[in-house]
Amino acid sequence: MIISNKNIPDKIFFDLIKNIKSKKELSEIDDSLVSSEMENVISHDKKLLDFLSSASDMKKIEKSARYKETIKKTRAILRKSVGVFIRMDKTQDFSQLLQKHESTRERLQIYPELYKRIFHITGNPKSILDLGCGLNPLSYKYLKAKPIYYCVDISSNIIEIVNSFFKKNKIKGQAEIMNLREIKNHRLNLPKAGICFMFKLLDSLEIEKGHKLAEKLVKEVPSKWFAVSFSTNTLSGRRMNHPYRGWIEQMCRRLGYFYEILEFENEIFYLIQK
Repeated sequence: MIISNKNIPDKIFFDLIKNIKSKKELSEIDDSLVSSEMENVISHDKKLLDFLSSASDMKKIEKSARYKETIKKTRAILRKSVGVFIRMDKTQDFSQLLQKHESTRERLQIYPELYKRIFHITGNPKSILDLGCGLNPLSYKYLKAKPIYYCVDISSNIIEIVNSFFKKNKIKGQAEIMNLREIKNHRLNLPKAGICFMFKLLDSLEIEKGHKLAEKLVKEVPSKWFAVSFSTNTLSGRRMNHPYRGWIEQMCRRLGYFYEILEFENEIFYLIQK
């Protein structure tokens, strides 16, 4: 594997992927996505890159602090993108799964009001694009209109569940695996939709400081309307003193985008029109 003009032996590279995915909550992420994030970690650390490209003794490598640091950093990035590991059995009701994902569990009480308030402003869309969807597509029953539903997520486990849900309920929709950070390097092949959902996505999208990827995504996604949400709680569960995201408000003003804020107890939504 060539990274920044340095050759990382395939044995080392694929062992790293295997070790990263040994955690249950990361086991269903596609190898290509793990590889992409790991390449990013390695390429931004010259000492790590030099070490991995010059190492040969596998037992010595696996015991090294740099090898373990590669695994730790890549896992941390992936955990920001994957919500939860959920295994669907044949007897389980899809509606029960909404209770298993933290974000959708919190939204169960607000879905009807949330969609009512969003579509009162935007009008009922013929299609929805849900980025970093998690299990949100399973809330389809709360939509009064029955739009075509496109969605992407980094977890193959999530995508399998969502596609099964679409098929069982005869919903016109398609879920696919996608690493949205790839927009940094090239334009993503995303379908045009009336509105794009980015629920709790943008805080987990950025690795480096700034919001360049978030802005690039909003500018390039072929949708007129966006519903972008953020948690109003800290990781410890405490209410944020300042839950608003000033950076996205400044971005909208700079780009000439209209926005309106919809507030709920645990989540704040920016409804944006390009």
